[in-house]
Amino acid sequence: MTEVFEEWSWDRDCERFFGRVLTGKYGHWCPDWDYLPVDETTDEFECCTCDKELIKKLNENTHP
Repeated sequence: MTEVFEEWSWDRDCERFFGRVLTGKYGHWCPDWDYLPVDETTDEFECCTCDKELIKKLNENTHP
């Protein structure tokens, strides 16, 4: 049996679940929501318990 690893794609996952690419400063795959992509433009973000400042710093360092 061969397992196929599908690379995570922020744009593809956002389109799949929200019909658009999320563009907020706090975008992340949230473990509180079974790794659903969320950011401050989604309703799920209100209930997210992730460290918002850490997410913002990580995004600033990885996204130009």
